[in-house]
Amino acid sequence: MSAGITLEDEEDAVIEIIEEMPPFIIRYGLGILLLIVISIFVLTSYIQYPEVVEVQIKVMTQVPPFKFVLPEGYHLQDLSIKNDSDVLEGQSICKITEIYSSEERIITTPITGKFYYLTEFNGNQESLLVYPINTSYIARAAIPERLISDIELGQNVAIELTSYPYREFGHVKGELEAIAPIAVEGFYMVDIHLSSGLSTTLDYKIEIPSELKGKAEITIEERSVLEKLLSGFFRSFEVEV
Repeated sequence: MSAGITLEDEEDAVIEIIEEMPPFIIRYGLGILLLIVISIFVLTSYIQYPEVVEVQIKVMTQVPPFKFVLPEGYHLQDLSIKNDSDVLEGQSICKITEIYSSEERIITTPITGKFYYLTEFNGNQESLLVYPINTSYIARAAIPERLISDIELGQNVAIELTSYPYREFGHVKGELEAIAPIAVEGFYMVDIHLSSGLSTTLDYKIEIPSELKGKAEITIEERSVLEKLLSGFFRSFEVEV
């Protein structure tokens, strides 16, 4: 600091500069600041921040597949249907015969679908499978009791399937259509209608085997970022009071 100039002199010089600043510069600066604040409020009021509940889910055919496992002590007879062949409801598939008594039973399919003959790697177990075709699909999830108060019919659901990664295939859209009236072992079962079948948001058509597993995000409330911030602010204020 130069000799003869005190701290008080410097403060007076700063105050004098501020007082001599043209009013339009102050008004311009305040106007820019106000515009920024308004823009932030407008943007945060339009940007959505949905609140979701995440649960595990299964996607399956509305009509379950028919599977017959050959009992021990029996063998198949007259199986002439080839794999991936179409079979009709009530159609005879084959006969099974008890090894020691020669007693015969006729196996018929209760559903229309594609037929498959399956064996385990070691060949010790044989089974017959009829997979339904031209059927719709349904998703089912288990909601913990502590979350059921947030769940309502008609809520939107985004489903990510484990076998079809979200970033590559997108997700399947759904809507909550049924809620079980009572809980079983602490969980309420809910059914989810698949709005676009198994077509994903990236226009990929998923071919389902007997069932697929994944996770679902149920949107329980649609709120903007601004509403989220304000609710948090007022909630903290109430706690302090």
